[in-house]
This record gives sequence, structure tokens and C-alpha cells, in this order.
Amino acid sequence: MAELKNIGPKGSGSDALEEACDDFQGKWEYGIKLIADATTGLTEKVAESGRLFQHQEDEIAALLRSVQVDPTGQAEQ
Repeated sequence: MAELKNIGPKGSGSDALEEACDDFQGKWEYGIKLIADATTGLTEKVAESGRLFQHQEDEIAALLRSVQVDPTGQAEQ
């Protein structure tokens, strides 16, 4: 989008193309801003989910390691 925003008459070489770029930028600027606002913080939320999942996995693994089975097949803790 920045490429379209910064393009000028010398950059495109065509008045029609310049007008089309301006039109496109005007129509999509609001939508792009909404998308950017909606996804702000998404990366951190996904990372936090991963950390929480890993913590749960570690807790489960530790519990499983603590279980001992005697030769008769009975579980002991």
C-alpha cells in the first residue's frame, strides 16, 4: 500500500494509472486500517497460547513420570 501511496506522476508515467492508484488507495485505506487494528496483538496472543500449551504439556509429562507400575501391573503413586 505504501508503494501506491507514494507513487506520483513521475513514478507511474501515466495519468490514468496515477488516478487508478489514488482511487484504489482511497477505497482500501479504511479497510486496511480495520484489518491492522483487528490484528494488533494477535502475534503475542498466539505466542501466549503456545506458552500455556507447553506449560500444560510439561505438567502432564511430569505427572506421567511420577506414576510407577509394579510388576503385577498395578499403578502406584
